[in-house]
Amino acid sequence: MATDQASLMALEGLMTEFFGLATSNSRKHDIETILGNFGQQRGAWKQCLYYLAHTHNSYVSMYCLTTLENIINKQWVGLMPEERTEIRSTLYRFVLENHKVAPYYIRNKLVKLVVDIARLSWPHFYPDFFTNVLSLSRSPDTVVLCIVFLQTISEELACPREELSYSRRTELRRLLSQQVPTMLTLLSGLLEGVVEKHKNAVTATPPPSPTHSHSHSPSRSGLSSSPIQTGSLLSNMFHSLESGPTVRMGWVLPPLDPESETIASLALNCLTHLFSWIPLSSLITPHLLNTIFLFASLGADPQHNRHHNGLVEKNCVSGESLGVLAMGAINEIMSKNCVPHDFEDFLLQMFRNTFHLLQRLVREEPNTTSRLQLLDPSYIDKFSEFLRLFVSVHLRRFENNSQFPVLEFLALLFRYTFRQHCVEAYFNCLDVWSIFLDHLSAKAQGSQERAGITRYTDALISLARGILHKIQHRHNQAELEELDHEIREEILENNNAYYGELGDGEDVSEWHSFFTRNLELVAKIAELLPDEIFSLVYEPWNDATKIYLSLQSNMVEQDGRRRLNISAEHECPRLHCLLRDLSSLLQAIGRLSTLFLGEELPKRSTTAVQVIDKLVQMANYSTGLKLFEVQTAVEVLHSDFVEVHAQVLSTLRAWVHWLSQLYGQQFVQVFPGGTQTHQHQDTCHTINKQMLVAATSILNVGAPPLIVNCGVQLLLSLSVMVRSPVALEMNQVQSLYVQAPSILSDLKVRGLILRALVNFLLLPWPSFVVDHKLDTRKHHLTTFINSFTSDIRKLDVQRLADDKSMQESLAPKLCDTLSIIQYQVGELNNTDKASRELYYHCVQDVIHQAILLFPIYVQHTSVCEEILALMVVVMQVLRVQLGAVRVEATIQTFLDVFTTRHHLQLAITTDNPAAVRVVDKFLKLLELIVSEPGQSFKRFIPNTITLCMDHIYPIVSDHTSPEVKSPLFELLRCLLEHNWKYFFKPSIHISLGAGNWDSIENEAQFIQIMQAFGQSFMQPDITIFKHNLEAMESLNSKYKLYHKGVFRNSLLVHFITVLLQVLVHRSQDLLQEEITITVYNMAAVDFSTYFGAFVPHFLQNMDGLDADQRTALKANFKTDTDLPTFTQNVQRFINDLRYYRTCNASLPPGTVKL
Repeated sequence: MATDQASLMALEGLMTEFFGLATSNSRKHDIETILGNFGQQRGAWKQCLYYLAHTHNSYVSMYCLTTLENIINKQWVGLMPEERTEIRSTLYRFVLENHKVAPYYIRNKLVKLVVDIARLSWPHFYPDFFTNVLSLSRSPDTVVLCIVFLQTISEELACPREELSYSRRTELRRLLSQQVPTMLTLLSGLLEGVVEKHKNAVTATPPPSPTHSHSHSPSRSGLSSSPIQTGSLLSNMFHSLESGPTVRMGWVLPPLDPESETIASLALNCLTHLFSWIPLSSLITPHLLNTIFLFASLGADPQHNRHHNGLVEKNCVSGESLGVLAMGAINEIMSKNCVPHDFEDFLLQMFRNTFHLLQRLVREEPNTTSRLQLLDPSYIDKFSEFLRLFVSVHLRRFENNSQFPVLEFLALLFRYTFRQHCVEAYFNCLDVWSIFLDHLSAKAQGSQERAGITRYTDALISLARGILHKIQHRHNQAELEELDHEIREEILENNNAYYGELGDGEDVSEWHSFFTRNLELVAKIAELLPDEIFSLVYEPWNDATKIYLSLQSNMVEQDGRRRLNISAEHECPRLHCLLRDLSSLLQAIGRLSTLFLGEELPKRSTTAVQVIDKLVQMANYSTGLKLFEVQTAVEVLHSDFVEVHAQVLSTLRAWVHWLSQLYGQQFVQVFPGGTQTHQHQDTCHTINKQMLVAATSILNVGAPPLIVNCGVQLLLSLSVMVRSPVALEMNQVQSLYVQAPSILSDLKVRGLILRALVNFLLLPWPSFVVDHKLDTRKHHLTTFINSFTSDIRKLDVQRLADDKSMQESLAPKLCDTLSIIQYQVGELNNTDKASRELYYHCVQDVIHQAILLFPIYVQHTSVCEEILALMVVVMQVLRVQLGAVRVEATIQTFLDVFTTRHHLQLAITTDNPAAVRVVDKFLKLLELIVSEPGQSFKRFIPNTITLCMDHIYPIVSDHTSPEVKSPLFELLRCLLEHNWKYFFKPSIHISLGAGNWDSIENEAQFIQIMQAFGQSFMQPDITIFKHNLEAMESLNSKYKLYHKGVFRNSLLVHFITVLLQVLVHRSQDLLQEEITITVYNMAAVDFSTYFGAFVPHFLQNMDGLDADQRTALKANFKTDTDLPTFTQNVQRFINDLRYYRTCNASLPPGTVKL
């Protein structure tokens, strides 16, 4: 005893020292080693039980419990029966004696250890386990412990986390399912007991009628009201809740004492976990559900929980947490998509009960805008989650049910949405509406007619109006001013993005994220009700535009500059709000331009022309007055003017797509003799000129970068999407051809202007244009491209190779020019052959010069990267024009450079990301070459394989970084997929069945590639693993890879072995399904060999198994050959194998296994 006491004191000293602030990391490591060695000793459990009973140090208690947990989970099989009994009885006795005084985490850990023992022993060696647990509910002292046991049982036995055999898992699930009715009855009784205990505590005043109308605060400016009116159905809808067996009419659950709340909290938590895995059935009774809803209602009445009959209940705790837990239990039921038919009436009752809560949530409180701001945010999140689950999973079941008032539900949801005071909670509501709109869109596109959504017209218009109010300062200034609003001054290379749509996530401001979420929902509503929603946006935009266009009357000249003569304290904020709203409405007008495309274009063209005319008027007005230079009384107005001007140009850009469709071939009339005219030619040309003037006039007036960027983006969009002779006839565009090559402003701006000007000359005009002026355009294009590429064309390559300083000074110019050409070549991807040939004629000297410069700049990563990026896009777009001879010479140049002087190895081994990008682009270039179907480039296949397998793969094979591995394996996949005949050549004899299907050429290279794929399956990178698994499956699907003799005889066994070991060691758990399917396809080559020879061989070479276990595993592995059953059998096989290995590892050395 003295020895045990002394060792306990030593352990307490170690634990105190370990957690002491002065203890060094090295000393902590030493203590960890000592404690770890102690836990591995035979019989350590005895000392742990002694320490647990005699210590008051919580660190020591948790250490002992953790050690016992390890013994139970990993050494239980190796203990003698009497030792197991002693551990079990001691732990159970200890938890009974100390559950009230021990910290909750000690109590919960003790409970888990007892349940862990039951997981291994119940009912065979622990028959009274469940009886003991249930008996705890009979005593008030142990009822809390009973609930903790029940939840732990649900967590640990329904889906065991530790290794168990498949049969034991199945047995536990079956045994536990038999106990579910008893568990639900017990928990329901406990909750009902809490209700009964408190029902006579006070006499509560009756709550308002669910159909009682509530006034709405005028300060919300219409956001809280809806034209959807509730009717008599709403009253019937809540009848079930108010007349249920648990709820008494006019009675509300009073505040609970701490003991009752503890019981209720634990019971609701336990029910939530049970609902997560038990099926929907009659086990979930209306009585239980009504009780849960009664607790859920606590979260909806914060004032009632804090005050009762005017007195503060100091000894009672708030019921909000109970409301959150109850809603969590309800949501677990709601999340089940598979609903038995006889359960639907039960769900309808659930929805009625929940909508009663929703009605209470949107009821306004005295002296506050909304009661929602008084509630626990977690409760709001849970309730929004319920609404999302209802709309996404269950609405389709009850939409046409006469007992379910869907319009009244939407009215409540509307009020709930626009009374949220937290942005994230509001977004959650928008997600619910988005799901509802997706449901309506699916109905409109399906077999049902659009009449099916007519009933929702008023609701959707109300929603759109509410959202538009939400994003306008005139209606919602206080909330919008709290959001971060930052003007972004950058150019987007993505032509499909507009100012105000600069990105997602962390790249945008709070305001942009808020605005975009709202606007996208309005656009989704507009897809269903285009005319109505566009009118809602157009009217306030038109009103704001009129005021904007009248601002000149409030300007005066002062010292040669215009000054806005508005300085009154109340006028400046009003103008600020107007300009912000105008910018927002402009973006909305641009977003809704898609409503005018396609089939809708002819009938809405008049409105579209009116919108564009007004936008052009705003652009010219802003540029003419130089509003970005106007002096204002407050600085914020200057920023507002800049933003509005930029947004006008960006909105015009959004309508360019409409203009390109108006130019479309469907409006061309062909007359006898082949003459063509376009119905809207004059309109198209007029609008095109107006837009071009708006885009070009901003370039030379000293506008801020943001406005210039938007103007240049508009110019580029017009050059790509609207191809007409108008641009070349305009003086503003012609002058740019002279100015652009020498523009010294932002390089990106210059690049975009050059790309637009090249497009005007290069891209084909519509067929109805009489004279395409091809020769003139070709001459001007050649001259123009020469003007900004002449420096590269005239380079003396030999002199440059000898002059390092010259190389450095020219590098920025090279990168700039090559980048511009790269983008221009990319824009030719979808054009005709003539345009490609024309452009190649103009830039072929630059391309050839770039190839010559590559060896010089091979160690200059930025230039090298631009050259390779250019060559990649050239190979994609201009490969035919380049010609086979030039392509071969180019690729050979790159190969020679990279494979000599170890440039490739140096690039890969350095930590320079730019160097890695160079290798990436080079591999992409090779990928394009090996993917060519013709014979011209087949001679590069041997060199490509040599480069990959002898120069690159040895360097990256053991690296964890995927930057080079990913493109390397993609290159190898393309090489195999597009050059299968390089390895397996067909012949007439083979096709007639007289040859050897397994004949192979270049066998060594094929095996080398396959071994690289196999090696990747032994490494942790899941991205590479998945890519290569899919690549092999694709090759097998196309070419029967697994059936080829060389694979079947030399590689198949190794691949299956590696994949099964991956499953055993759980190194790629996320890909279990994909791995199992691959194993199935490999086994399908010869199932009899797989079951009869491979499986025994695999088991024989698997460590940690004895002979009997190997025999059992082989016998239990069913020989089914259909994929679903095979998959289940593999999962069971792997699970049991892991279980046996775990058990064997727990046995002490020298144990005799029977």
